[in-house]
Amino acid sequence: MPKAKKSDARENRVFKLERQNIHFPIWRKKVDGSIFNEQMITIPNSFVGFWNIPARFKGVLNKKDPLSVVPIFFDSKEYAGWITGHKTRKNLYRISYESDLTSILKDVYAMTFMRDLEFKLGEYANDETRENIEDVIPFWEFLDIEYDQNQNKLFFTSHYRQRPHFSYLFKKIVDSTILRSIELEVENKGEKRILSEKWRPKSELKQHFDVKNVIYYLLDEDNDQIYVGEAISLKSRLRGKRLEIPNWTHFRYDVLPPALEPFRVEIEDMLIRAFMHLFRNRSFKGKPLLTSDYELMNKRYISK
Repeated sequence: MPKAKKSDARENRVFKLERQNIHFPIWRKKVDGSIFNEQMITIPNSFVGFWNIPARFKGVLNKKDPLSVVPIFFDSKEYAGWITGHKTRKNLYRISYESDLTSILKDVYAMTFMRDLEFKLGEYANDETRENIEDVIPFWEFLDIEYDQNQNKLFFTSHYRQRPHFSYLFKKIVDSTILRSIELEVENKGEKRILSEKWRPKSELKQHFDVKNVIYYLLDEDNDQIYVGEAISLKSRLRGKRLEIPNWTHFRYDVLPPALEPFRVEIEDMLIRAFMHLFRNRSFKGKPLLTSDYELMNKRYISK
């Protein structure tokens, strides 16, 4: 008989073990809204000296200086980063990073990101209350920052993330355009931005949040077909049968800002005409530019 497997008491631990893969002096940064809003992190004075920052970055005052460049590694991917000083404050140095990394950090630290949006939407900072949002909604998340002085590289590591209480609802909100639309509304940018969604299987439509004022795309993966459409309400439109592409398997969409709502049909028309030159189509007699098996199933477009 095979020997019974010995149980390991460590498997029952509910607390997070301390990191063992630390290779350089580490700064454990408490995550707050500034890492999203300012897209930079101020280095504490102790680490300015500990990392010997002035020796390499003295007089480096902006990202246009090639000496400011420091690649940042997060989850094994490399992102553009910079370390710059301040014109008047001698020992003030900041780490800046590209917008793609900011977007990743918003996803990783979604609880802190959502708390920051709550702060902006509410009245926590008015003159009467001056409430600290971290006291009202108390939790902390942490980002470990290591600096390799010899190779001039920064390493970001997510050390602790707050687990949401309503994990399924939370995942659906985070994994949709809703959170991004709220952020744009807070920043007064919602009138100008088009929000793009990723491809999703048809099975997710029933549980998906409804979205308004969209250009949508349908894909039939089994029959190599693609379709472009427009809708006031995505779920209302896709609940019905699409005779042009009846067996579609995947969908994605772009949410148009309110300012473009009067032009939604014209935008659909433009995209259909563009796709007709890319994919095989019965309404276009020319040779498509893409050597693809996919056929565009829109049979006509509006413009003459």
